[in-house]
Amino acid sequence: MNNPTTVPTKVFNRNFIFVMICNFGLCLGHFSVYPLAEGYAKLLHAGSALAGFLAGMFYMIALALRPVSGPIITKLDKRLLLIVIFGLGIITNVAYAMFPTIGAFAAFRVLHGVQYGFVGPVIMTLASDHTPPDKMASGLGFYGVGGAIGQSIAPMIAMELLNYGKTARSELFGYKLVFLFAALVFALATLAACFLPKDRKTKQETKSLGMWYKNIASRHAAGVTIVISLLIMGYALYNTFFVKFTETEWPDASHASVFFTVMALVLLVSRPLSGFLNKTFGFKKVLLPAIIVFGSSFFIVASSRSLVQACIGGAVAALGYGCCQPSLQAMAVLTVSPLQRGVASNTLYIGMDVGLALAPTIGGLLLVIMPYSTMYYFGAVPVVLAFITLIFVFPSFYKRRAVLEIAEAEEKARLEE
Repeated sequence: MNNPTTVPTKVFNRNFIFVMICNFGLCLGHFSVYPLAEGYAKLLHAGSALAGFLAGMFYMIALALRPVSGPIITKLDKRLLLIVIFGLGIITNVAYAMFPTIGAFAAFRVLHGVQYGFVGPVIMTLASDHTPPDKMASGLGFYGVGGAIGQSIAPMIAMELLNYGKTARSELFGYKLVFLFAALVFALATLAACFLPKDRKTKQETKSLGMWYKNIASRHAAGVTIVISLLIMGYALYNTFFVKFTETEWPDASHASVFFTVMALVLLVSRPLSGFLNKTFGFKKVLLPAIIVFGSSFFIVASSRSLVQACIGGAVAALGYGCCQPSLQAMAVLTVSPLQRGVASNTLYIGMDVGLALAPTIGGLLLVIMPYSTMYYFGAVPVVLAFITLIFVFPSFYKRRAVLEIAEAEEKARLEE
């Protein structure tokens, strides 16, 4: 058995709460820097295309590391691994603050990519390990709440720090404050990780995983991975470009903080709501309408002529995407056995890396030939593709679940003999 203790019977157990804290720290630190990466690169005299590339570059590095990260996450102690990779997050953000040149920024984006290549799948696997199997959708919905809060309030905090730095000294000083804030958050998340239990895999379990290349990705989670890759490609356009979008539409850039605050509040509801809806109606009846809702947000934001309309679009985006992500995460880990959840998580993050890497790069290239408002209309394109893909994924998912449930029942009967 690969669980460090026993199979949990309730969602909010001690270990699950510490995993939520770690996820909150990850998203708060990461998304305080991510939305400002493009602006910081431009401050260091990078053009629009290069700035967009650097904003998403570390996702490309993370993607390149997946053949390594998957097997390592599956076979090593996830608690120790989480502590080490949070340490890398501290180092990279301190380095961003200490070395304000475009060359140094590009170099440390690579190291940042190494950190990101491990941290997401590790935390998600830990969350699924400490969630009751029959409450996986609800558990991962609540697990996402911590991340949703961090992801949504981080840009607001970052903007406040940046604006304070501009007023107190200079724009560069403001960015340094943001980077040091992110480093502090990762340090606190490291403390929370220390309270998690160690993995206790038997030698037989580790051997049963096979060669390292068999633990890079799971073919059973591939369909779900394509869907989440397309969805996150659209969502990343908000986190990457909305700050600059507001500066072109309204003179007061603090409007961006209001937009992200609205998203945070809606995500607080939509993430846990997704678990309840999935348990009541099933994945299919929840995900397809949620994708339609999410896709409509791009038309609302792109056509916005006031802060109120933009915030309505942000609320719609958070409602749709907030129901989609935890649902798809639950589907991914439910396609494999408990011992292979790390592989499923790694597969899912491969898709997320692709989406997060492509969105800033494609968005930056589009901005060379069109304004921000027009670019946001294109955000609906990958969402439409995700909807079509998911329709074809559901039959294989339910077939796989039936196979696993039969295998689990046979194993339980064998152990009771």
